[in-house]
Amino acid sequence: MEKVQSLRTISTTTKLRIAGYVVTIVVHTVNGLIMESGFYGGAMSDPGVRRYYEFRTRFITCWTFVAQIIYAALELYCEVKNIQGKKDSNIIKKIKQYNDITFPGIVVPYSFMVPTMFWTLFIYDKNLILPAFMKKVVSSFSNHLVHTAVVPVVVWEMAFNPRYTRRSHAKNLMTLAFFTSIYLVVLIGSYYEKGIWPYPVLTYLQGTIYFRLFIGVTIGLLPFYYHIQWYIVDFLKRFQSVKLE
Repeated sequence: MEKVQSLRTISTTTKLRIAGYVVTIVVHTVNGLIMESGFYGGAMSDPGVRRYYEFRTRFITCWTFVAQIIYAALELYCEVKNIQGKKDSNIIKKIKQYNDITFPGIVVPYSFMVPTMFWTLFIYDKNLILPAFMKKVVSSFSNHLVHTAVVPVVVWEMAFNPRYTRRSHAKNLMTLAFFTSIYLVVLIGSYYEKGIWPYPVLTYLQGTIYFRLFIGVTIGLLPFYYHIQWYIVDFLKRFQSVKLE
């Protein structure tokens, strides 16, 4: 029978992984609640704010940080069970199989794509992605947590819980395609339901050749980031200063 590990016997790498999961869950959850609370009171008198409120759960940014929370919560559960000596249970094996697909297939590509597209548009013209009136709801700090901090979260995970490149990426890429298809259905459905796109940039580009080009480039970044993650993992392994377990 496997024995419960004492605090002293837990490796530094495991402690760093656990710390990462706890911080991810707490920071994203608290920040999400803070942003949600901003949609109440005087801010709701602004029609633009009300429109963003209606779309708030349909932004890919929201889906991305929620995906990070779910992943971190499942991995934290596995780490606790491992410390308790129950790492071979069926539920842990199933969670690991699930996370071994969803992390590289969904969490990583979207955690890189979202900041890339958001900050590119924000720097060019913030009104295309986050109009000035949204300052009433989303602070600069909260904005960075959901559009910048998602990157170090996945890099931390790749550093202290690395995956190994598979001979076939088909299953991961199919998962990425399936998730993307679901989001596109939600995005298009939102337009037909509300008569307006959730993102101002789509409204601005609609009716031009750049509309399809923008959608194509955005989707095209996903498989690019999927494949680039393995180079990042290999790079991190070379400079790893602690023993990975």
